[in-house]
Amino acid sequence: MARSKTDSPRFPSVEESISFSNLITRLGRVERLTRDETGQNETDTTHSMMVALVAVELAEKEFEYEDYIETRGPLLLYALTHDLPEAHAGDTPYINSLPEAERKKKAKKEEKAARRISREHKAFGVTTFYMQRYRMEGEEVPAESARAYQIVHVVDKVLPKLLQFGSKFSVLIERQMHPDTLEQGLVQQLARLKEEAPDVTVTLEWAQQVFEHLIVSYKKYLDEHNLVFTVL
Repeated sequence: MARSKTDSPRFPSVEESISFSNLITRLGRVERLTRDETGQNETDTTHSMMVALVAVELAEKEFEYEDYIETRGPLLLYALTHDLPEAHAGDTPYINSLPEAERKKKAKKEEKAARRISREHKAFGVTTFYMQRYRMEGEEVPAESARAYQIVHVVDKVLPKLLQFGSKFSVLIERQMHPDTLEQGLVQQLARLKEEAPDVTVTLEWAQQVFEHLIVSYKKYLDEHNLVFTVL
């Protein structure tokens, strides 16, 4: 990753910096399915910031101090860049999980966008390096940063569930999601996360707590407001 100081300029040019800032503001215009407590759709920049801040706190509980100090840099860069391709590819909305065909379609679209970003923003090599490394996923991520990747991966999937509380479950209700359907999907997603992130037990315990609380709270909210949905 390190580059010789004689091989590249000391810093990006003004034109390169303008282009990169436009990329980041473009990310801020990508709206996600989830909403905040005001009813506004979450954006990719808000999501990335939340992932970074929550992930770094969980990492402090997950790692020994020396490992935490060494790993928090890559972890924060993973968190801040993990959705950067969506600046061009857009967000793919879903609640529990995507069918395999849709997952592949999403991955292909985002890979094309990631290559474009790497090509157009070479002056910001640290950003594009960690964006691409995060996309390597799972076993292909270098061992020294695998646990950082796993924490970010879990937090990325859990945070949209946390926003359901503040928005009073508006997305779930609009889709008339039966609580049993939600529960089944969350159980499956947690099982998948345990397979994909087996080395971050504290983060997985946090995820399980969020999922369980969401199920209980959603059922209670539906009961209190006399809302009944059919299982599809």
